[in-house]
Amino acid sequence: MEWQWSVWVVLELAATIGMLALAFYSRNTIPPRVRNLGLLLFTLGTLYMFLHAMEIGTASPEHKYLYFKSQIVILALTATIWLAFILQYVHENYRFTPRTICLLGIFPLVVTLLVATNDLHHLFWSGDFLPSDNPFLLIYGAKPAFWFLAACIGVVFLYGIFILARHLGLMTEPIRGDAYSILVAAIIIIIFAAFTITNVEKNTPYPISSLGWGFMIAFIVILIGFRFLRTRYIRPLAQQAAIDSLTEALIAVDNQARVVYMNPAGEKFIGCTLANAYQRPVQELLPSWPQEILNIVHQPSPSVKEIKIEHNGEYVWYEIGLSPVNDSIGNLIGQVMLIQDITDRIKAEEEKHETEAKAQLASRLSTVGQMAAGICHEINNPLTTVIGYSDLLTNKDLPADAKQQVGYIHEAGRRVADIVRQLLVFARNAQPMRTTVDINDVVSRTLRLRGYQLKLANINILTELAPDLPYIIADAGQLLQVFLNIVLNAETEMKLAHGQGTLLIKTECIDDVVRISFKDDGPGIPKKDLNRIFDPFFTTRKIGEGTGLGLSVCHGIITEHRGHIYAHSELGKGATLIVELPIIEHDQAETPSTAYQEIQQVRTRPGRILVIDDDQLLLKFLVQSLTTRGHEVDGADNANDALRVFKSKRHDLILMDILRPNICGIELYKKFKRLDKSVDSRVLIMTGDILSKPTRTFLSRTKLPYIEKPFDTDALTVKIDEMLSQK
Repeated sequence: MEWQWSVWVVLELAATIGMLALAFYSRNTIPPRVRNLGLLLFTLGTLYMFLHAMEIGTASPEHKYLYFKSQIVILALTATIWLAFILQYVHENYRFTPRTICLLGIFPLVVTLLVATNDLHHLFWSGDFLPSDNPFLLIYGAKPAFWFLAACIGVVFLYGIFILARHLGLMTEPIRGDAYSILVAAIIIIIFAAFTITNVEKNTPYPISSLGWGFMIAFIVILIGFRFLRTRYIRPLAQQAAIDSLTEALIAVDNQARVVYMNPAGEKFIGCTLANAYQRPVQELLPSWPQEILNIVHQPSPSVKEIKIEHNGEYVWYEIGLSPVNDSIGNLIGQVMLIQDITDRIKAEEEKHETEAKAQLASRLSTVGQMAAGICHEINNPLTTVIGYSDLLTNKDLPADAKQQVGYIHEAGRRVADIVRQLLVFARNAQPMRTTVDINDVVSRTLRLRGYQLKLANINILTELAPDLPYIIADAGQLLQVFLNIVLNAETEMKLAHGQGTLLIKTECIDDVVRISFKDDGPGIPKKDLNRIFDPFFTTRKIGEGTGLGLSVCHGIITEHRGHIYAHSELGKGATLIVELPIIEHDQAETPSTAYQEIQQVRTRPGRILVIDDDQLLLKFLVQSLTTRGHEVDGADNANDALRVFKSKRHDLILMDILRPNICGIELYKKFKRLDKSVDSRVLIMTGDILSKPTRTFLSRTKLPYIEKPFDTDALTVKIDEMLSQK
């Protein structure tokens, strides 16, 4: 094929490449529902430009004629695809049926057949010729059918424009921007097509395709519309959608603090619509807010404020973000308020601080407990000495007044011993030690422990303790903790209410439970708090005045004992705390004194005893006391002496303290064990801290008998006689 290069050929081929690049670049900007048809339109326009470039570039008249007829077919096909594109564009869910496809396909098919066979029937034109000064192939003798064909193509394009224009009002802003660009592009193609059709029989000096360039301009217009106009429309819509979707209230006011805009959350916050609030002062819409917060129109810079507002008897926290609005020359013309309810966040922060404070308090209480345990252990040794020597003195021939005074010393020592024992119960987190318990005795011990403070607080104590109350299986120390906590709570509430009060403690047997009730005449418990008083960390007092753990611990202890604890109260008329514990079967019960009385009746021979204790006074007392009872006693106040004496002779009984400096009693016992495998049956442990974990673990593992400090001579004698009688 002969080819003749010219500036026009190069220009149109370059335009063809440019149109292909535009089609590739804009493929993702075309709406998905019409993307295929849109790309097909781009392809047909590019093909039209390419065919025209081939027409003017080839030197063969036959080839020029073929390219010319192909361009007419492309125009008919473009008109058909254009109409299909518009139908799909304006109807989002439009689906082409087989009938529609057939109707749309008839027109380009008929045009193709008639144009291809024009040399046989000459319905479109009579002939063609090639001017000497123009590379265009021109036709002559255009027939009415040719003009009818051109009119049909134009009508199809115009019908598509009509459909698009009719639906413009129903489109959303972004789609409308696309539609405007498509409409302008279609009009451009119509204009260039009309110019091309009217010049098919004229010899123009410029052999370029006006319709091809019309396609290219139209494509650029569509690309601009899809790419830039949509962005212009979407930006404000996206901004508005973002504002409307905010969960925070957004309120804009002018420089006189009058409302000019609110988002839906703002309308809900204010309680009226924007139409009703427009141009109304914000002070009028929010009358309960502080005036200094509402006077925001002169705030020159962005800021964030937190305020607390009372609403329906409760306080609500709000965070207000202020953003000033300035005009083009920098003058302040209004403010935008972003209001957020931060009550939950403030409460969470307060609860966090409260929890941290309570954790610190619990840590301090734990430290105090450890200190108390250590102090109690140190007190037990001299206390045992005081009680023991007072026992010895009571057996001597003393004047009556001196004997009475020694009795006072002994009684005071016993009271201190009881207090120390209860302090150890509170200081140690021990596992329950279940035994048969007399509830009346636990109540009496509670009052002895707290009686002096109750008198100082002007609290009158009344008791109604049922006689012959059945025994229960329980940990007496834990029950003492529960009762003491209840008494302390009642004491505190009565003191805060009126500086004095009356506390009635009553025990009774009802069905198969023992009921203990504590009734005070304090302020009572509000109904809303009645079901929460046993929740962990719940307290109506300020931080530092109550941990909120006391009744929660009581509830846990009673539940572990398979019992129940609950409260009755009427505000202003005091409160009653009730504890119910199950009764044990009669044949399981054994009075605590029975075994003691049986042991007291045992009489044993004197024995050889080794006493080991680092406390010199206690050691001297034990040696003296046991010697006066006929025993042969060796004493040792350190591990080395104890080992030396142990190796030198065999003892019937080894009475040793479990906590010792340098080498503890546990390690010393292990040394004895290595020297004599049978030492287990001859060891009696003395300890003042039976509740500590190491002590409990040791005694549980070895099953060794023990006696708690402080003890009196009678208790020690019974224990020693019991062990010696078994030999």
